[in-house]
Amino acid sequence: MEAKNDTISKLKSFEALFRQGYKSQVVDQALNKLMGLELAKARCELNEIEEKISKLETKYNMQSDDFAKKFHAGSIDDSADFIEWISFIDMQLAILDALSGKALKKQPLANKVCGGEGSRLYKPGGIHELVRIGKVAHKTGVGYYRPDAPPPGAISLNQNGTN
Repeated sequence: MEAKNDTISKLKSFEALFRQGYKSQVVDQALNKLMGLELAKARCELNEIEEKISKLETKYNMQSDDFAKKFHAGSIDDSADFIEWISFIDMQLAILDALSGKALKKQPLANKVCGGEGSRLYKPGGIHELVRIGKVAHKTGVGYYRPDAPPPGAISLNQNGTN
């Protein structure tokens, strides 16, 4: 927790400097590199989880929607495979439920879905996968929302759901 607070403190210091007009090519390059590394890591995790879900669907000859219904009805045991599988599905369902008829930015969405831990939204099987498959869209300044249940009259988007 202390390392997290230290990082936040350092970032706030940089933010204050940049707001006052400070410019640094070194900082820009470092931030771009860090963002690229984090994005690559997230994509790798997403690919791994998609592969795991696909393997589970194949192994048990069942689509995730059917599995979730059976698991929650208690007609499937709670093996390690099934616990892992349902955790990914439940996170996605919680995100979709929280976004029904409204748009939420990262932190308010994290507060509703995962106890305020925004980083959990980006774990494998989370928000990035939902955006990739078109179940969730994102608009800068508005936040995440469901294209099939958008906030009433609040969002005008181009065809692919981005700004």
